[in-house]
Amino acid sequence: MSWKATSFGFAFWIALASLGHADTIVSLAPSQENTLIESSAGTLSNAEGNLYVGLTNQASGINIRRGLIEFNIAGDIPAGATITGGTLTMTDVTTGNTGARTLSLYDMLQAWGQGSSYSSGGQGTAATNGDATWLYTFYDAANPSSSPAWADQDQGGDFSATLSASALDSTNGQLVIWSSSSNPQVKTDIQNWLDDSTTNYGWLLQGVESGSQTAKVLGAGPYYAGSQPTLTVSYAVPEPSTLCLAISGLLAIGVVKARRCGRRKT
Repeated sequence: MSWKATSFGFAFWIALASLGHADTIVSLAPSQENTLIESSAGTLSNAEGNLYVGLTNQASGINIRRGLIEFNIAGDIPAGATITGGTLTMTDVTTGNTGARTLSLYDMLQAWGQGSSYSSGGQGTAATNGDATWLYTFYDAANPSSSPAWADQDQGGDFSATLSASALDSTNGQLVIWSSSSNPQVKTDIQNWLDDSTTNYGWLLQGVESGSQTAKVLGAGPYYAGSQPTLTVSYAVPEPSTLCLAISGLLAIGVVKARRCGRRKT
């Protein structure tokens, strides 16, 4: 058999080994979540309740709510993988009719925390140690003024100006879906978090923050089983068997060529 035929044969088997390789798909639960509740004192949070986004109808007039959500990408997806798709799915559990609202995702730029605060409503409750609040990334209940603050002077979270995704939330019970198929930045965010886990601070969820009573409520937290957020990620990794076959094939081709040259010399 000629070395050309041998080369073709190995190339053929390498191609076959690559065929039929499907992306791996994983479904991830949040590693942490919280609601930022607008407050001049920065003392309110809701770490273990649902996520509120938009404007609530509070008498104080301090009404903005923003959600925070993070996933352990590097802990669940192998290093070196190529992210091929990502979809964040949440459930609208809003009571009352606030109409259809666009909810937006933005890449967070600072680390933040989830303590143990819990409120069943959008008014929030006293922040606990480690909670993210409107003013602070990790609240210090014993000495609030020493709590690390958001870098953004406007407060309410430090996040990218680039929109990662948007989705329309219409009614109670609806699945709200932010997908890389229509929002490619979702895939980019996840890939960046995998490649450098020190930049993974999750997403900020922002609703409509003008008008009145625009808040949407998204199921989250340990007290709301059945309506938890899910991030579905598809990814591809090089197959060791294919790589080994390719290397073996190249080595074998080299041996065949070397023998052929040796016979010519003799």
